[in-house]
Amino acid sequence: MVRGLENRHVQLIAIAGTIGTGLFLGAGRSIALTGPSIIFVYMITGAFMFMMMRAIGEMLYFDPDQHTFINFITKYIGPGWGYFSGLSYWISLIFIGMAEITAVGSYVQFWFPTWPSWLIQLVFLVLLSSINLIAVRVFGETEFWFAMIKIVAILALIATAIFMVLTGFETHTGHASLSNIFDHFSMFPNGTLQFFMSFLYVPKWDIAVLYGFPNGFLCLPSY
Repeated sequence: MVRGLENRHVQLIAIAGTIGTGLFLGAGRSIALTGPSIIFVYMITGAFMFMMMRAIGEMLYFDPDQHTFINFITKYIGPGWGYFSGLSYWISLIFIGMAEITAVGSYVQFWFPTWPSWLIQLVFLVLLSSINLIAVRVFGETEFWFAMIKIVAILALIATAIFMVLTGFETHTGHASLSNIFDHFSMFPNGTLQFFMSFLYVPKWDIAVLYGFPNGFLCLPSY
């Protein structure tokens, strides 16, 4: 077999894996819900993910013959629980994939509001499935350039924000300024209920990827 992925493909896939749809779409909703206290939501969620990944890492170090978390469940709890976990994980990936496709439809409709959402989602579903089925190298090359788009977009957003603050850029809601952070400051502007509700919108999958969740241990094949 010929290796279809080059080092640049792997590096950019790993970097872009930490930048999911939730960062661009879900983060805005969670910040609007909870305000500055969103930092605590990310800290709490990240702490749980960190502890979970540390635990899985120690289990893998203790028993390197097991290649996925499903293998651990099957070995130490039972084959029934292992099958249930694997099936649940597969179903969750299906739901995540459909959520990503739905997000793509939302983005495209921003520029083309008259296009039906179902058609946009169907086109992208067929397109992405075809890319994955053609060849590994095609998948790697596509991921590489999409990763570059993500990185450039984030850098552009940061540069734009700095420019707006330095120039006091005026929008329909006011001026861009660091004073907006401290004027009428409230840690929970919409109440504690919205703070807890924001946990539903925090992109936990992105945090999981940041700790190597799907791109590493969990997606290793079981031999």
